Amino acid sequence: MIRLKLNFLNLTYLRGELLREVLNRTELDSSSRTWSISSFTYARDIQIIQPEIRFGSFLNWKMTLMHARDDTASLDPALNIEDYNPETDSYVFRGNSPVDNLVFDNCITLSLDNQRLVWSHNLALSMTNRNIRGGVHDSITIGDEIISISDILPDFLSPDRLSRFFIINENTTLPIPAEVSEDLTEFRLKPYKIMDYPSLAYWTTLRLNYYNNLVTWTFKHIAPEFSSLAYPGLQTDIHLSEIADRIRLFRNRLIVTLRYSSQYDNLLGQHKEYVTNTNSLSAAISVMPGQELPTVSMSFRYYLRENDLNTVTDTLSELLTSATADQRIRNENLYQMFTLTQPLKIGGIPSDLTINYIRTLRKDKIPNRPPGYISPDYSLNLWSASFLTRWSSTLTQTLSWSLMDNKISRTSDFTYQTFAGKMEKSLWESKLYGAFEIKWTHASGDVAFDQYQVSPELRIKIFKNDLFLNLHINKLNQSGTTGTSTRFYTKYTYQF
Repeated sequence: MIRLKLNFLNLTYLRGELLREVLNRTELDSSSRTWSISSFTYARDIQIIQPEIRFGSFLNWKMTLMHARDDTASLDPALNIEDYNPETDSYVFRGNSPVDNLVFDNCITLSLDNQRLVWSHNLALSMTNRNIRGGVHDSITIGDEIISISDILPDFLSPDRLSRFFIINENTTLPIPAEVSEDLTEFRLKPYKIMDYPSLAYWTTLRLNYYNNLVTWTFKHIAPEFSSLAYPGLQTDIHLSEIADRIRLFRNRLIVTLRYSSQYDNLLGQHKEYVTNTNSLSAAISVMPGQELPTVSMSFRYYLRENDLNTVTDTLSELLTSATADQRIRNENLYQMFTLTQPLKIGGIPSDLTINYIRTLRKDKIPNRPPGYISPDYSLNLWSASFLTRWSSTLTQTLSWSLMDNKISRTSDFTYQTFAGKMEKSLWESKLYGAFEIKWTHASGDVAFDQYQVSPELRIKIFKNDLFLNLHINKLNQSGTTGTSTRFYTKYTYQF
C-alpha cells in the first residue's frame, strides 16, 4: 500500500493477494481417470485506487476504483493433488466459479454548521463476470439474451485488449440498460434510464443535530446485479428508506430513540417466485439519573415481512417438488430487552451489578398446511446477570451467569446455561495487561453437552511495540464423547 497525504489531497494505492485457496476434497473416478474437485476457493488478486480531495472542513470528495479477480491457476491440480498425473488424468471443478469484479464508487460529504448538518451521498457501479474459467469471449449478456460484441465495439475496446482490466464473456452482464434487436445483431444503450441500471447502487444519509434531537434519514437503492467482492455479504435488490430520531432530555439523563424503516425488493420487475415488503418499528428509552443510582434501559422492536406469493402448496410432497423458496405469506418478529445496572459499594470496594432480560418471538403465517405440520414459530428467553468488582484502578473481576431457553414450534426445547469468571490486571499505565477467563456451559434438552473453556491473555506495549498473546483451550463433552482443542494466537505491531 502506498498512501500520499497532503493538506487537501489524499491518494491511496493498494495491491495484494488474498491467500485463501482451499483444496481439501478430491475424488477420483478410476475408470475414466477423472478427478472431481470440490470444497475449494481461489486465491484472489486485488487492486484499489482511491483519490480524495478536501475543500476545507465542509466538503469532501472521494472516488474508489476497486478490481478483484480470482486466480484460476491457484488451483492447478498438478500442483495441489499429489496423485494427479497430467498425462493420463483429467479433472472437473464442482463448486464456486472464479469471478472478476470491477467497482467504481463516488462519495461526496457536505458538513455545515459545525457538523450539525451532515449530508453524504454514495453512487457506485459494478461490473462482474460470474465465471472467468473459460477466458475471454466476444459475447456479453443483456437481460436474458447473449449477443456478440466483436462487430460493435472499436478495436481498442475489444475484449482481448480489455482483458488486462476486466475479462468479458457470456457470463458478464452489461451494467447499462440496453435494447436488443430480434435477431440479436444490434443493441442500443439507454444510459439515461438510471432506475433500470442492473448493477447500480446509491445511498444517501442526512443527519441533523438540533434542539437535542439527532435526526438521521437514510435512503438506499441497490440493484440486483450489483456486486462488490469487498462486501460479500451486501444485500442486493433492495430499496430502503429509514428515519430515526435520538432525543436527549434532562441534561442527557433521559434518552429516547425512535426508528422506522421500510424496504421492498424486485426493483427491476424481474420474474420472481415472490417479492417481499418489510416494515420495522423500534423504540428505546434509557434513564441515567446519576452516580450511585440505577441505570435502566428498555427497547422494543417489531418487524413485519409480507411475501407476495404466487404459489401455495397444499401437501408436503408438493412442498418438496415446488420451486417456491419460501412458503410464508407473513413473518412477524418481536424483540424486547430490559437492562438494569446498579452501582454498589461492599466494604468500600466499588462494584456494578447488571441484570439483563431479552425476549424474542417469531410467528409465521403459512396457509394450507397438512395436519401435523411442524410450524417454524420460535421463542427465546434470555436472562443474564454480571457482577463487576473493581479491586483497584488496575485490577477488576467479573462474575457472570446467563440462562437461555429456546422453543421451536412447541415441539423442540433446549436450554443453555453459562457460568463465567474473568480477572483483568494492568500495570505501568496499561503498558502491561493480563487477563484470565474460565467459562462453563451446560446445555440440556434437544441439544445436550458440557463445554469448558480457559483463556489466558497477555498484552505488552513498550515504546512503539505492541505484542498480543492469547491461548484458548476448549473441552467439549457431548453424548459421552470428550474432545479438546487448543488455539494459540499472537499479534505484533510496530508503529513508525
